[in-house]
Amino acid sequence: MASPSEPPPSRHWRNLTKVDGDTYEGICTSERPDARVFGGHVLAQALAAAYDSAPADFFVHSLHCYFIRGGEENVAISYKVKVIRNGRNFAVRFVEAVQLGEVIHMSEFSFQKKVAFSTFTMSPQFPEVPGPESLETNIQGKIRLLAEGSDSRVLRGMGTGRMSPQVELRPCNIEHYLHGGDGKVTKQFVWLKYRIPVDPEDYKLAHSTLAYMSDLTLVITGQILFPKGTEFRLGTSMDHSAWLHQFNFDINEWILYEQKCVAHGKNRSLMHGRLWSRDGRLLMSTTQEALIYPKTEEKTAGKAKL
Repeated sequence: MASPSEPPPSRHWRNLTKVDGDTYEGICTSERPDARVFGGHVLAQALAAAYDSAPADFFVHSLHCYFIRGGEENVAISYKVKVIRNGRNFAVRFVEAVQLGEVIHMSEFSFQKKVAFSTFTMSPQFPEVPGPESLETNIQGKIRLLAEGSDSRVLRGMGTGRMSPQVELRPCNIEHYLHGGDGKVTKQFVWLKYRIPVDPEDYKLAHSTLAYMSDLTLVITGQILFPKGTEFRLGTSMDHSAWLHQFNFDINEWILYEQKCVAHGKNRSLMHGRLWSRDGRLLMSTTQEALIYPKTEEKTAGKAKL
């Protein structure tokens, strides 16, 4: 349905400069001086910095991070890497991201050495969903709904395109994605495609790119329980964890992001996610907690109809 879009503007998250032995510097360029940095951007740069200090032939297998403060675009971010452990088969790195003298992000990464792994594996079944070619993008869906009279104030995920223009998003159910599920839906599926080519042999960049994409749309899933028409004054990720199940994959292909809101209370939503390759391999599992503040509490009183 949707034709390929124009090449996206770059946020230059790949551009990481080594300042000294354990310090790196990155930036998120933007046409808007007041814009906030996408959390996945900071996470990806932190992983790139950690990877640079990791031993050869070690692959990231898990990460845990906190988004502490909102970062500013067009302002340099300093990444300080601390070596926690260099073991025979595992290595651990801690990364602190600092901007304008304040810590905005902290993350831990565990790396596993590439060895002769056991051939025994187990994976859930790949979801039955429509392919991306038959779906409209989130931008196309937004334009269509606005033309049909929808109120832009209550459409969700409006800032995703600005935060991550490199990624094309095609929700499997555009109505739930943009309007929510009226308390009857807890899960959604979104196809993602990174539109800037990545060398298939560059596994470090592929892993950092997948980490970047893993922070997308989870907050929207955290809002999916709220009734249609709810306005939000805040929706932001607080912490994020991910586990990589595959070291080798083509990040240039479509990735399916399966997401579910498993709990909500005290203005916090907890989401679980799975990122799948198009050929059915489970690439990554994620968990994220997001802070959700609706503008009108009276519209959201009571329990969701789960």
